[in-house]
Amino acid sequence: MKHLARHEFNRIVLFSTGQVGITVAIGWAEPANMYDPADLEASDRSLDFNVGWFIHPIYINGDYPEVMKSQVAAKSALQGYNESRLPEFSDAEKQRINGKLNVSVNIYLH
Repeated sequence: MKHLARHEFNRIVLFSTGQVGITVAIGWAEPANMYDPADLEASDRSLDFNVGWFIHPIYINGDYPEVMKSQVAAKSALQGYNESRLPEFSDAEKQRINGKLNVSVNIYLH
């Protein structure tokens, strides 16, 4: 299946004028107390983990959000891993990913 998906991606994007897009479903996170800096930070962190995971590599710099990388690396170390469980993008992958997809967003308010 993975081979088929890669073949179709190459056929559509690399060898034609086709485009590939993704839709990201977002569970929006509001701070419990908008005047509490810790709550504001938690809300931002939630968005980085839920939205930034997909959007940041495509539109910012080809990589995951810094808070995501640092927190996953710290948790991985606590769990005894020698390296972060979050895979790293090579410089070539960052260049290939950044700005290459069309993204639509679905926002769900609770």
